[in-house]
Amino acid sequence: MKIAEIVKVFSSAIGGISCISFVIQTGQIKEKGARFMGDRFELSFKNKVVRMLFFIMVPTIVAVILLSLITEIPTIYMTFLPLVSWSSFFIWLYFYKRKQKKTESVT
Repeated sequence: MKIAEIVKVFSSAIGGISCISFVIQTGQIKEKGARFMGDRFELSFKNKVVRMLFFIMVPTIVAVILLSLITEIPTIYMTFLPLVSWSSFFIWLYFYKRKQKKTESVT
């Protein structure tokens, strides 16, 4: 692939993502069961999901960088560390959302 083709694909992907985020933020998409305007995602440390993502992924990124600089471990083995971190985060998220649903249904 030529560099111009790569730039073209990348720019079209970015454009598509920005259009989708605009449509979601303005509330123009209304799916069954989805609440875009009333149930917004708050990107701050007040949100427990953001805190857990930060606490899990930042040490993982630091560990992978240090392992790649200090040791001679092949790169393929270092890719498993972020994979395990992402998996543990999404397992935690599943149980957290399930617990949150139970408390909402009780109240």
